[in-house]
Amino acid sequence: MWRGWQSYLEFALGVREDSVYWCGADPGWAYGLYSAVVTPMVLGLRSVLQRGGFDVAATCRAMVDLGVTDYTAAPVFRKLRVSDVPVPDGLRLQRLSSAGEPLTAEVNEWASTALGLLVHDHYGQTELGMSIGFPHHPDVEIRSRIRRWGWRCLAGRPPCSRRARARRPRSANPVCWPSTSPPAR
Repeated sequence: MWRGWQSYLEFALGVREDSVYWCGADPGWAYGLYSAVVTPMVLGLRSVLQRGGFDVAATCRAMVDLGVTDYTAAPVFRKLRVSDVPVPDGLRLQRLSSAGEPLTAEVNEWASTALGLLVHDHYGQTELGMSIGFPHHPDVEIRSRIRRWGWRCLAGRPPCSRRARARRPRSANPVCWPSTSPPAR
């Protein structure tokens, strides 16, 4: 399982050893648990955790005080955009990512103007990890929405049984979770 999340942090989020990484998602949800707690702990990466619910002023203060370079979260960018809290001086952000909210044009117009960065969106679900997104890794070419290794992602209209679906090929892939391959020893 963690190999898939490791590839997500490294290739999709662009987190490096020298990053000050913060996943602002609630660790009570799968994205927060895997992106903020489990994967950074397994990989020995620094990861910021904040007590309490999301608060724009506290988030901005922590970003400056801790020198956060990489920030990802589930639905907060719209809250940041419409907040009366001004963007603080001294931000060191290099990469922004989001999961769990559709990013509107207004979010990235605000982010590019206010923060000098685009928010890269990522999609997934608990059972398969984060399978689609805009990568931050410098060696991964950015396309409209890339699929991650081992998944064929389809979106369509009826007669599909669902509006969008992801299907895993039969071949085992160690970076996909759940994987049919035996755990590495």
